[in-house]
Amino acid sequence: MKINANDQLDLRGFCLSGCDNETTIFTYNLYMFNTTSKTSQKFSNSSYYYYTGVDPQTDLTIKEDLFQDYSSQIVWNIELVVFVPNKNVTGSASILFFVNYPPRNGQCDINPKNGSTETLFSISCCNWFDADGNLDSYAYYG
Repeated sequence: MKINANDQLDLRGFCLSGCDNETTIFTYNLYMFNTTSKTSQKFSNSSYYYYTGVDPQTDLTIKEDLFQDYSSQIVWNIELVVFVPNKNVTGSASILFFVNYPPRNGQCDINPKNGSTETLFSISCCNWFDADGNLDSYAYYG
């Protein structure tokens, strides 16, 4: 799954069967995933996310600040753990997601610098970097 770096991420956990709505506990764990070593490191700075939903709190919102403040982190892992205390049953699910950051560090030049609606402008761009490696085409809107 790929998400936009400028958006928050909203997740809703639910139990298909075997849960008791009054006592079921939903817990989310957020991990930074290292693609080289294939390992995860737990991320526990809760100022970047919060729980919502009616009792129990089943939903998680991750603020867009996380992706902006940790812009070098491309891959994240979210784990949902569901615990039903009166049955002593635990279940879990997890998903890897990729943050799609906009291209950066490039520059563009336009010639001529001034003109009218009848002027033919030339736009050239160079040195852009995109972690996805997909910079095969550009679109200009004016």
